[in-house]
Amino acid sequence: MLVWSEKLYISESLQRKSEAIKKKLSRRFFLPDVFLITAPTNEANVFDVFEAKELRFPYHRKREIVVYGLAKDKAEALSLVTTMLEEMYRKTGNFSGKEYFSEV
Repeated sequence: MLVWSEKLYISESLQRKSEAIKKKLSRRFFLPDVFLITAPTNEANVFDVFEAKELRFPYHRKREIVVYGLAKDKAEALSLVTTMLEEMYRKTGNFSGKEYFSEV
């Protein structure tokens, strides 16, 4: 199940289509060329970044996925992660995604 963060970061190229993309992803449509930035599965990481088509794998179907960001391609996803990390550090003084997104 996908859970959308209240403070969802969206790359510029997806801004106008973001609601339609969110609906499709929530219904498990596997959109090509859309990347998700999510809460990490490994506590040592800050985020997970993966292509939306990976949602079809059983591993992702069995868990709750908290989505922090959407991007059109890998380059945009990495740029968005950079922006998110900079803002996170500026506001909290650390790189704890859970802490940052729980207070937003």
